[in-house]
Amino acid sequence: MRFTPTNLLRTLMLAFAMALVSAGAAGATTGTITEFGGLSPVSVPFGIAAGFDDNVWFAQYAGDRVGRITPAGSVTEFPISMSPGAGPVGIAAGPDGNMWFTESGFDQIGRITPGGVVTEFSTGITGSPSYIVAGPDGNLWFTEPDQNRIGRITRTGVVTEYLTGITPASYPLAIAAGPDGNLWFTESDVDQIGRITPGGVVTEFSTGITAGGNPSHIAAGPDGNLWFTETGGHRIGRITPAGLVTEFSTGITAAPSGIMAARDGNLWFTETFDDRIGRITPAGLVTEFSTGITAGSGPQDIAAGRDGNLWFTEISGNRIGRITVDAPPSAPPTAPGAVPANGVSFATAPKSLRVSRKGSFTYTFIATPLAGGKIGMSSAKKVKIGSKKRFVKLAQKSFTAPVTAQVAVKFKLAKKYLKALRHKKKLRFKVTATLGGNSFKTTLTLKAPKQ
Repeated sequence: MRFTPTNLLRTLMLAFAMALVSAGAAGATTGTITEFGGLSPVSVPFGIAAGFDDNVWFAQYAGDRVGRITPAGSVTEFPISMSPGAGPVGIAAGPDGNMWFTESGFDQIGRITPGGVVTEFSTGITGSPSYIVAGPDGNLWFTEPDQNRIGRITRTGVVTEYLTGITPASYPLAIAAGPDGNLWFTESDVDQIGRITPGGVVTEFSTGITAGGNPSHIAAGPDGNLWFTETGGHRIGRITPAGLVTEFSTGITAAPSGIMAARDGNLWFTETFDDRIGRITPAGLVTEFSTGITAGSGPQDIAAGRDGNLWFTEISGNRIGRITVDAPPSAPPTAPGAVPANGVSFATAPKSLRVSRKGSFTYTFIATPLAGGKIGMSSAKKVKIGSKKRFVKLAQKSFTAPVTAQVAVKFKLAKKYLKALRHKKKLRFKVTATLGGNSFKTTLTLKAPKQ
């Protein structure tokens, strides 16, 4: 069965009935779960995402509100409309420092500042946006399941919709930014995973996905692949950037829904109908946790908080849950495209770049969503600058990725360094990035601008 706001009532009734039959299975001893109330009655919390303000934000589907919960569990709610029926579903941190959310009932995209000021955009949206994510291009991307479209909205509210290349009646539901610089989405009704480039070119993948799987949610994994839930097939799927699919079912009790990568290097998912949180390693080993989740709560969407823990919504329990995640010692990535928890990957970074005539260039790499990232460069050897030889050093730049995705950082050489580069034709630089207390290194060759 597809899990969407459209069949929400049936889902809640089924979850309640199942809870009566199996009132809380015994859970594992690892991973401490805490539930937090304080929400308006019957608000049905749905999508959830970490904000740049160190809090976690969530959409309240039936309450027509956006909620904010602090790491300590204090909840604040913000009304998003004077009229009932907005039906917010998905929410994501935007590159502008605000939270962006969908209004499935009003065919709008909303933006809310950390202070709670809401702005709504409707022009160019055909209908019923569902999930939303920040893209590598600095825009927000969202799904329109009922209209069979993928939408893009700029930070100023300009909307573009894409339909070409998407199988008719495929129901594109959830969307995630991939480590390859593209957006990936689930097509729940046709058992496919779609990929759309920032330019709007769509490619679909179905080989390897079992019929009736109903792909639901999707997230970038720490291994450089995309991972998705199959609510109808009771499986977790993994798809490489090239489209190779592997499915895992062993150890999964029932109908996984939300999914998110965590700092421990694993993927964590919700099991709405069985009141569990699951963890799957990149190798496919599953562990489930239920102790601490109230029977009949219906854990739905899940997000990694900036406190290092995972946070999830409980659509039936009307609560927000937190599960602690311990971080193992981080190490540099060992697999192509892999990103360690609290880390950076240079697997897709350029090996050489030509600077502009003014000495500027843009360097791209993949990073996990943690604040405090810095990247700097220094020439591998001393270069003659004026009458002395010295290292060419570029000032450190700060970066933050709203999701595990490609980050672009702009640099500019000082005039004296640009002059030295023109003389040498090319220079080799050492690149060092720091994030989450870890250091990551690579090299880059800068080429002089064309004459």
